[in-house]
Amino acid sequence: MTRWWARAPHWFRKTLKIAAIAVAALAISMVITIAVTETRCRGTPHLQASKQQPIIDAADRRDEVNSYLTFPEWSIVYGYDDLAGVMRASSESDFGYWQTIRGFWSGLCGVKQEASSRGPVSFDYNSMLYTIGASYTVEMGIKGLYEKTLGRSTAWLRGATRTPEDAYALQVADDYAAFLRQVPWYEFPFGQKLWRFWADTPLWGGNIIRKVERRVALTLEYGAKGMYAQIIKALAGLNPAPLRIRSVVKNLPDGANAANKKIDVVKDLGNGLKVIETPRYQEFTDIVSALAASGGDFVEIAGNASILVTAVAPAGATETPLGRKLFAVPIQARPGSMRLGYDVRVDRLSEFVRALPGAKQELEHVYDY
Repeated sequence: MTRWWARAPHWFRKTLKIAAIAVAALAISMVITIAVTETRCRGTPHLQASKQQPIIDAADRRDEVNSYLTFPEWSIVYGYDDLAGVMRASSESDFGYWQTIRGFWSGLCGVKQEASSRGPVSFDYNSMLYTIGASYTVEMGIKGLYEKTLGRSTAWLRGATRTPEDAYALQVADDYAAFLRQVPWYEFPFGQKLWRFWADTPLWGGNIIRKVERRVALTLEYGAKGMYAQIIKALAGLNPAPLRIRSVVKNLPDGANAANKKIDVVKDLGNGLKVIETPRYQEFTDIVSALAASGGDFVEIAGNASILVTAVAPAGATETPLGRKLFAVPIQARPGSMRLGYDVRVDRLSEFVRALPGAKQELEHVYDY
């Protein structure tokens, strides 16, 4: 080993040393970040005035803290939304990579404070949040370093006209951002996208330097993500997440389940109360919005009486009094707009959704447990 190292070219040894220092610095910074988050981002436990005997059967209940701890995963989804939006307006080199990393960790801190005030955060959930946080930090850190240097240089040489490679990358970014709203990221067909990239993108057209640079960069990115996705997919398969959730609603509009095939009425409790089962994730938000618009109201969701909701609003918009604001973060793809996080009582969820337009806000997401 010593002999091999001595015979290696000077530039190669220097590159490896720089890479080793960078990896060590990243590892140390992640350890410090996690330690700070664990020590400073803790809420004071308190009893919830809304605690009551849940109607939902015990087997279908989920911990209330899960709604708040789901936000960091979705902040990554929003990060890719922003990236696609900035790419559409200019190029990847104009995206705020450090801003999106900082936004993830500050958001994580905020929701951990709220969640820990309501109950214990499990070791498994903590581990998952720190794992995706570290992965996102590494990915955006590397991508940002590259795009702000070499990527920016070739984008400048390219000018305003996109190469076919740029157009394909934008299409994949849009597809990926939409995909993440309902399906875990590791299910995205990176391998197929890489194959289509080389099969469908013409070898001629546009600035040649930008073309070559994009082909190398995108091949490495899609290939690396594809391999990492297979590892995470295998691990996720050991403990798959439930894809459906049960809620208690009242005033369910007649024929709502017939009109929306994704709503199943599980039980009629009398007095206008019904237990329904629906999909989770973005489809759940769409169902909440539709039921609120038609006069339906929620009583509890997965046995819980509070839930996290985000809305998009122009900076300085009037806050709705029907929810308690937890955070406000800027949206890169929509300059002048903010993402507002609200703690909302489930029995006022529909009323909250109906009040948003009057406050010049739009519903973004309801974070199921």
